[in-house]
Amino acid sequence: LTGRLALNTPDQSQQEAFWADVPLTTPKNLDRIEAIRTNVASRIEMRVHSPLIRRWVDREFYFVSEGLFIRSRGLKTREATAKALPGLVQDLKYASLGLQIDAEAYDGELNEAISRKTRFDLILVLPMLSTLYRELQRADLAIAQLYMSEYNKKITYEQREAMLQPLHLALVAIKQHAMGIVPKTMAELA
Repeated sequence: LTGRLALNTPDQSQQEAFWADVPLTTPKNLDRIEAIRTNVASRIEMRVHSPLIRRWVDREFYFVSEGLFIRSRGLKTREATAKALPGLVQDLKYASLGLQIDAEAYDGELNEAISRKTRFDLILVLPMLSTLYRELQRADLAIAQLYMSEYNKKITYEQREAMLQPLHLALVAIKQHAMGIVPKTMAELA
């Protein structure tokens, strides 16, 4: 799987050239994150190709980050977060992996010249957010490849949307948890 996906991406020097003229974007709700004081905060640049992940990072990433930070610090919510979050992140990992498999099955390619790229400057205030970041990156590449499969008429819009459904559900569940709503994992729903 990984060998095939690596073949579909340009080499590092080409990739850097494609991203050179893309300005850094700051997601909405930055003020929420800047108000948090923590010793583990780190900055990272996220490069996004797909509209779904671009929209989620821009609108939801800092909102979810703040909610998870608060829930991981509260006496009553810390234990619930410690129990629920691994299952929710596992759902996101499985959804990302499923998208990678779908992208490979439909000969998805990553065409840097066609995709609308966005670079985000992110602040991670919790170690668990680095896992969320990595899974969003993985899903983004696979989604961009699926968009190209649709563009090349290998799949239909309906097929692509059906493939994206598990990822939508996983992201909604993580957001619900950050808001204090107790979502069920895919395993609990089955």
